[in-house]
Amino acid sequence: MLFNYGTQSNAEALEKAMDKELLPLRKCSYHPNIVRMYSCFVDSFPLLNEAYVHYPMAIPTNISPDGYGRNKTLFIVMRRYDLTLSEYIHLSKPTHHERLLLFAQLLEALVYLKRHSIVHRDVKSDNLLICSSTGELVLADFGCALYQPPNLKQSYTTDEICKGGNLALMAPEVSFIFCQT
Repeated sequence: MLFNYGTQSNAEALEKAMDKELLPLRKCSYHPNIVRMYSCFVDSFPLLNEAYVHYPMAIPTNISPDGYGRNKTLFIVMRRYDLTLSEYIHLSKPTHHERLLLFAQLLEALVYLKRHSIVHRDVKSDNLLICSSTGELVLADFGCALYQPPNLKQSYTTDEICKGGNLALMAPEVSFIFCQT
């Protein structure tokens, strides 16, 4: 379930506004290290048991006066993964060899995305999911991604153009790019 704070509560508008999240579904075939998405759909926001604890601001205003969410939101049907990378490292204490295998899987995912003209731009441990039974690592959460075929080049003609991605994790050579006029 993706949280909808400002998009109209209709399927077309939601899918257009959240299209980056759907890049693996729309632009990629199966890869073992990219989150497996089967489909997506728009439906009413469900008020789950612990919503007021875990995401109170996402609750629609017609349900909670303190919420900022909209009535409809986008749901992605995907495989369920057990842990994030940080949870896995904390709980399992992987060996040096196991850590190298995880890193290799991450690199496989990034190379695959590059071949499909996609840059993730938000690689962090919370967006790396682990299947504890197989040790499989997958890259998830494509909300900051860039799809720029054929060569991934993005021009910044003014300093006001958003570079995208997560600013806290952005490489210095990207975050400090200034327009040359």
